[in-house]
Amino acid sequence: MANLRDLLEKSGLENVKTYIQSGNVIFSSLEKKEVVSKLIFEGILKHYGCEVPVLVLTSTEIKSILNNCPFSEDKKEKSYFILLKSNPTTETVLETSKLSSPKEEFVITNSCIYYLLRFRSRKI
Repeated sequence: MANLRDLLEKSGLENVKTYIQSGNVIFSSLEKKEVVSKLIFEGILKHYGCEVPVLVLTSTEIKSILNNCPFSEDKKEKSYFILLKSNPTTETVLETSKLSSPKEEFVITNSCIYYLLRFRSRKI
């Protein structure tokens, strides 16, 4: 992730911070999202030789995703969300819904999937 951070800093992004080995990056830029997305995509392609989908969201958009979490407060703190690059089709949502298990709960929206996996504690 340090290499990715360095690459993005050299591309002109400011205050670049990476999050563990997730591929998630926080940064500042005055450029439009589309410009930054293309800059990152092309930088990764040139430096690493692979095409990686790039999704750029503003802090306002991230806050909205967090605030719109459909789970109750106690579940919300234990849940995850997976960002979607494009709106899922109705067919995809229906097919995915069939894959659920009793230990998981999820809600699919146009921007993300809210996901909760319940673990049972073991008694030793």
